[in-house]
Formats: sequence, structure tokens, C-alpha cells
Amino acid sequence: MPLQAALGALRLNSRDEAVRYEPLTGGPNAAPTAAVACTDWARYPYSVILVPGSGPEQPGVALDSAGARRCRLAAARYRAGQAPFIVVSGGHVHP
Repeated sequence: MPLQAALGALRLNSRDEAVRYEPLTGGPNAAPTAAVACTDWARYPYSVILVPGSGPEQPGVALDSAGARRCRLAAARYRAGQAPFIVVSGGHVHP
């Protein structure tokens, strides 16, 4: 039932962003999907580096300094070998 409730909430709010990238293993996701299969997970202390989303609420407004700082920190941790992937969360609202 929780899955059905979540799907209903997405439909109710006209949020279809999650399916815009189907198939999930193709398109822009093809390279990361292939990389997962050959990743030596034992080399990393973490599976991913998660960058919490906090983008602008209005179109045309640039990323704020806090969001930019989170991205820089994630990139530094990635380069330091803390995780093999970076995941950026948040909405698909204003590219």
C-alpha cells in the first residue's frame, strides 16, 4: 500500500520526472550503470557521496552559494577516493 500511495501522490501532483529517464539503464544512465558492474566496492569506504538538493525555487535564479559549496565538497571527496559515485538529489524543476 505505501508504494501505491506514493504513486498516487506523484500522479496527483503531476510529478512525472522519475519516468523521464526510462529506460533507467540507458541514455544518460548507461555509463554509470555499466560502471557499477565493474566497481571494486572494497576500495571505497562509502558506496556513494550524496549531495542534498536545495535548488532555487524560481526559474532563472542561479544556484545559491550553499548548493555550489555542497557540489564542490562532493567533488573533492570523490577525487579523494571516498566513493565511486556522486548522487545529486532534489527535484527536476529548473535545469
